Amino acid sequence: MTFLNEYKNQPLCTGNNALAKFLPTHLWQSDLTIPQLKKLALLTLAYAAKENPGSVGPPFDLLTLDNNQTFEWSKYQLKDANLDAFQGKMEGAFDELLPVTASTT
Repeated sequence: MTFLNEYKNQPLCTGNNALAKFLPTHLWQSDLTIPQLKKLALLTLAYAAKENPGSVGPPFDLLTLDNNQTFEWSKYQLKDANLDAFQGKMEGAFDELLPVTASTT
């Protein structure tokens, strides 16, 4: 299966050209497990749905292919609480990295 080998260990985003591609572009690593990749894909889809709700929305379908070339098709209804928790962690990381300090001038 030459086609599959061509894309093995590469991030691949198709469809809507939303800014949510930032997540897989910067968080994808070749050693992520399938469950970790599913979480990344769902977060990407959730943000794409927020950016372009007319074109992207739940339920989200994910198709995975493991090293044994076994396909799994699954459907997810991402809860807003999952996205809110991720958003909170991201904001906390930015606050930790770039703390806001009061100016005394």
